[in-house]
Amino acid sequence: MVTVVRNSLQLRDPAHAGLGALWRSALDQLLGLRTLDQLYRSLPPGLDAPGLLDAAADALALDCDLLGADLDSLPADGPLVIVCNHPFGGADGILLTRLLLRRRPDLKVLANSELARLSELAELLLPLDIFGAARSSARNRRSLRAAARWLGHGGAVLLFPAGEVAHMSIDGRVNDRRWSAAAGWLVRRARATVVPACFEGRNPWWFQVAGGVHPLLRSALLPRVLLSQAGQRFRLHLGARIPYGRLDKLACEQSISDVLRALTLNLSTQVPAAAGAADDTTRWRPAPLATAVAPELLQAEIAALPAQGLLLKNRSLQVHLARASEIPWTLREIGRLRELTFRRVGEGTGRPLDLDRFDEDYRHLFIWDASARRVVGAYRLGPVDDILKLRGRDGLYTHSLFRYSAALLQDIGPAVELGRSFIIPEYQRSFAPLLLLWRGIGAFMAQHPHYRCLFGPVSISADYPPEARRCLVRYLRRHAYNRRLARRVRPRRPYRSWPLPGNHEHLWREVRSVSDVDLFSNLLSAGDREGRGVPVLLRHYLKLGGRIIGFNVDREFRDALDGLIVVDLLQTDDASLQRYMGIDGAAAWRAAHGGQATQSTADGDHQQIA
Repeated sequence: MVTVVRNSLQLRDPAHAGLGALWRSALDQLLGLRTLDQLYRSLPPGLDAPGLLDAAADALALDCDLLGADLDSLPADGPLVIVCNHPFGGADGILLTRLLLRRRPDLKVLANSELARLSELAELLLPLDIFGAARSSARNRRSLRAAARWLGHGGAVLLFPAGEVAHMSIDGRVNDRRWSAAAGWLVRRARATVVPACFEGRNPWWFQVAGGVHPLLRSALLPRVLLSQAGQRFRLHLGARIPYGRLDKLACEQSISDVLRALTLNLSTQVPAAAGAADDTTRWRPAPLATAVAPELLQAEIAALPAQGLLLKNRSLQVHLARASEIPWTLREIGRLRELTFRRVGEGTGRPLDLDRFDEDYRHLFIWDASARRVVGAYRLGPVDDILKLRGRDGLYTHSLFRYSAALLQDIGPAVELGRSFIIPEYQRSFAPLLLLWRGIGAFMAQHPHYRCLFGPVSISADYPPEARRCLVRYLRRHAYNRRLARRVRPRRPYRSWPLPGNHEHLWREVRSVSDVDLFSNLLSAGDREGRGVPVLLRHYLKLGGRIIGFNVDREFRDALDGLIVVDLLQTDDASLQRYMGIDGAAAWRAAHGGQATQSTADGDHQQIA
């Protein structure tokens, strides 16, 4: 153990009390204490904590490259907990603390109580006895309560929840041990925002070997490790802020700590989005978009539609349902806007218009902004019975992605296939347009109550990091999968789910039991540089009771991952049906199905309930 006595570093472990001066001096030299003591004595007097950390970093020539989020992305005020892995046991604390103080001068650090003996750091540190003596537990509780009070007053707290430097485990990996529940306790007690930070790297092999001989050697050798790292430049990943609301549904403080550990270690394996985007640009060269259709042509065409095709209105927004033959100009504009919108999220066909042979037979639900004279969004609806009479199964778009027999359609029952949904970027800030489209679908279902199910592909863009897509697929297979129906489906281009990298496996292990889609989405977005969670449309389907029955990679749509989803509306709660169909429409639709609801069994079979 190392301490400072009157501005001097020396051994202070009771086990060394009987050592003579000669042996003490030899150990000081061996462990690097004498060199550190000389360095400390050489620093200018009267330094405060930021000054001491800056001077120490300069004297040791320590520096780091900040990756991921910018320092300015940290909240400038309000309760903030920064959690970090602890791979080095010295350099990481110096570099991260001095960096955070630039943004949050109100920072406090929960750290080894021995460091608090440095007078310059006394005001910065909240001391913890990391060696776990029985008498230290009360002191540690006092420091944790002090940290909670500091957060309660809007301060910032940094901690290394592992409590000790990362070391080699029995499987040969070097990583933090399981984090203490104290991190989760602090976050929950203060309802604090969290920012994870992660250093790349690990201590040298001789440190790992010595730690395997005896754990105390790890602590004893930290001064020597710090000196050996002089002149090094480290890589520090700063994650995006995680609002407390994304964590509050986790079961307990330990669960919060476990998830934060996984999210933190995950940072060092993320690939910057810009790199992936650059690689994709070289492979994918889309044609220029078609020119927009003149508003006058659209306005005249929509004005001539039959009155019964206007399903609902909300101020200037009108929801229309029409066949392709009724809206040649509007359908062309829908095709242009589909392509424009899908390209923005890493999808799209690459053609000037996103139109195909299926559009001719399907019905088109679209929003027209009468004031702005523009199409806002659209859905493609395919009543399955009509399509089968006209074209057979090959007339269904989903059959171009998945092989399935008539038996699947019989199992699903009377259904409407949905697809090609979009809201143009300018209207995506509000949920109202998407809600209007869904109310339009609800109106159609209320007018045609013999239809029971909605089904179709829901896409996960290739812009999602591969690891995030794998986690999402695992989640869907675990919590939202109809195995009985899935046995009747074969993807034309199967999705290959490779094993997750180590840190992503940690993340999945911590979130796999989370069945709530909003909570899972929050955790997934917290682990992604771009903040991407479960896609909005997929999340919406799942809340309606949707179940996935297959996955397919769509090579014609920039390798988007399509999940084939089935929504049995008899499983949808009454509040949701009323929201989209209206109270009378929902009641009439329920009555057409005998006034009964169903619930899914574990393997996806349906049972009727009163």
